[in-house]
Amino acid sequence: MLAGLLCACDGTIEPIYISRPDIEPKIRYSDLASVLKGVVNSDGLLIPDALRERSDLLDRQLALLQEVGPSATPNQIPKEEDRIAYWYNARAAWAMKLSLVYGFPKRFSPDSLAGKQFMLDGKAMSLAEIDEVLAEFDDWRIPIAAPGITLSRARLPEEPFEGTSIREQVNERLNEFIHDRRRFVIDVQRKHILVPPVLWALREDLISLHEQTYGAKGANFTTALLPHIQGGAMRRLQDAVGYSASCARRQALGAFLIEDWRIGL
Repeated sequence: MLAGLLCACDGTIEPIYISRPDIEPKIRYSDLASVLKGVVNSDGLLIPDALRERSDLLDRQLALLQEVGPSATPNQIPKEEDRIAYWYNARAAWAMKLSLVYGFPKRFSPDSLAGKQFMLDGKAMSLAEIDEVLAEFDDWRIPIAAPGITLSRARLPEEPFEGTSIREQVNERLNEFIHDRRRFVIDVQRKHILVPPVLWALREDLISLHEQTYGAKGANFTTALLPHIQGGAMRRLQDAVGYSASCARRQALGAFLIEDWRIGL
């Protein structure tokens, strides 16, 4: 088995490719299920030592996802919901793999790994490109609820996603994301909200949608987000109505991201 980074003659880094000639190109997530069962804690955080022990299972799943997918084998994933589940599972699996390849870095910008390329669905892709695919679906919540390994993204799942339940899970995961005090930070003393970048990027679209829907001008981020969440997440955000908001990435970079990885791993 070969799993790693390949350098081209000109010094550029080739996409990560995992060679597993014994893999039958038929979509399934059984190896991912075995990995997730042992490496994700109850808070959706990654356990590095457990992941290292299951790296071979993870590679076998990734080798399969290299060969199958919405483009490579469209007949195997005909429904839209199954395609969303595919991209969610692929994002979770490759986020974990990149953490292994790059040695669980303690200090980095999330974008520094998001652009690293690997083979998926028969072509070179990256986590950022998976997010672009997810953004093309008909629900703005889909890319927000996609799984990641840092606190700036929605939690890792404890089992693979399935198309039959993915729509409901998207809604549940958005609410979990906002209800999680470590991922969606509300500073009561300063009356300020630190919004994860993946959600902050949609603030203008959410405000525009709110104003069009309700005919009200002057809405802010908090007001625009409230109609889309429920339960504890809604109550938490209601308490923060009137607070200022900014992108978490623009805060003190070192402290925020170090804490991100210290807890997130």
